[in-house]
Amino acid sequence: MIVMLGMKHLYVINNSNAQYGVNTYIRQLLEVFKGGVGCLITLVNWGSTVSEVTVGYKNGIRFINIPYVHPKVYVKEEKIYQSVGYIILSYLNYDEYNVFHYNYFSDYNLAVFIKSRVSNSRHILTVHYLRWGTLLNGNVEYYRSILSKKVRSKFEQDIYEEYIKERVFCDIVDCVICLSEFTSRLLKEDYEISPKKVVLIYNAIKMIDDDKPCEFLFKSKNKIILYVGRIEENKGITFLIAAFKRVLKSVPDSYLVIIGDGNYDIVYREIINIWDHVILTGKLSQKLLCRFYEIADVGVLPSLNEQCSYAIIEMLLHGLNVITTNALGLSEMVEKENRVDIHYYKQGIAFPIDVLAEKILNNILFSHKEKIKENVIYSFDSFRAKMIDLYLNI
Repeated sequence: MIVMLGMKHLYVINNSNAQYGVNTYIRQLLEVFKGGVGCLITLVNWGSTVSEVTVGYKNGIRFINIPYVHPKVYVKEEKIYQSVGYIILSYLNYDEYNVFHYNYFSDYNLAVFIKSRVSNSRHILTVHYLRWGTLLNGNVEYYRSILSKKVRSKFEQDIYEEYIKERVFCDIVDCVICLSEFTSRLLKEDYEISPKKVVLIYNAIKMIDDDKPCEFLFKSKNKIILYVGRIEENKGITFLIAAFKRVLKSVPDSYLVIIGDGNYDIVYREIINIWDHVILTGKLSQKLLCRFYEIADVGVLPSLNEQCSYAIIEMLLHGLNVITTNALGLSEMVEKENRVDIHYYKQGIAFPIDVLAEKILNNILFSHKEKIKENVIYSFDSFRAKMIDLYLNI
């Protein structure tokens, strides 16, 4: 019996408590959808602050907002995802060709539930982050040793079980989107995922044109070192501050600008005696953020665990030289001379703060900004074309 399906309908699953990168990713998908992609679009926001399920439409996209359900309401986590799944299915047209796009490994139970009830559906997973990368500070060799061990500590066993869950999720979906070549290789080699279902699509961002002049009170002799992102230990923020202290000794007119929110305490305890040279702005609007990109002398993101940073993409598109690390996918984003190589050993890391300080000095004293007209790898047009092709052909 041949079942004829109607219009293709894409359901993008988002958690309203999404991390920075995932939120930006969803916004870029919405930019893709604005131009039309040849199929119906529904964005599911679950974990929303609404008090009841709401449905709305904007720019031809349907939005389903599902309120946050506290885990204590249900005995098992699976029941939460089952509840969310039933809500989604209540808005589903089973005569359509339904495609579901997940953005969190934690959505595994939701995917299993939907997959078991919607025949002829297709399922996509974007790998935005790998939890072991955070727990092990990106130490791949230690990670691989955990996978090969017969006897593990409780900490290592938790990581191993997380690996099994991630691998199973990748197995049950029809396509896995990776944001870096590193992750693509890792899934094929360590997770043993079929190369046929692994797709590499780099992040991209649609830039906002804003020709308004900057009105900040920096002087022309000031050197601006810019960090953009969430403030947390695994972003290397404490290493950056330590390196900046060394830079200050050589360039006393320099300033470290930290844009983003998070754990401010880890910054406050590190900047005693240099308060007047460190500026914390909190999270800024995109237009104001772009102003900082324009006046900064160098961007620095010394992260220990990241795939394809939106902050780095934005900095590059504004002509900033960017210093980052060899962690996971970051080493693919910058030239070797602006990469700080973290040294990994059995169960830890050594971060060369002196090397980071030297690279910052070289950039603020000798480098010049040159705006990039087009970057094929991180081009929004390329991202849009690849996403549309994937959605239409899966």
